[in-house]
Amino acid sequence: MQTQEIEVTIQPDGSVKLHVRGAAGTQCLSLTADLEKALGGQVLSRDHTPEYDQPVEQSDSTWQSLGQ
Repeated sequence: MQTQEIEVTIQPDGSVKLHVRGAAGTQCLSLTADLEKALGGQVLSRDHTPEYDQPVEQSDSTWQSLGQ
């Protein structure tokens, strides 16, 4: 299974950018849903990477929190 990563960037104006790596198709949307909700739920725009157009492989998910 390929590693999935979410890069979070907080801009000087307080806006937040999320960049997902290793998630094919719409997996990126489900990976970031809880984080988006925790940040207030307002999404101003989405830019899809080429991975978005790839077929999704079914697999088990495991979450790892960095720093713990």
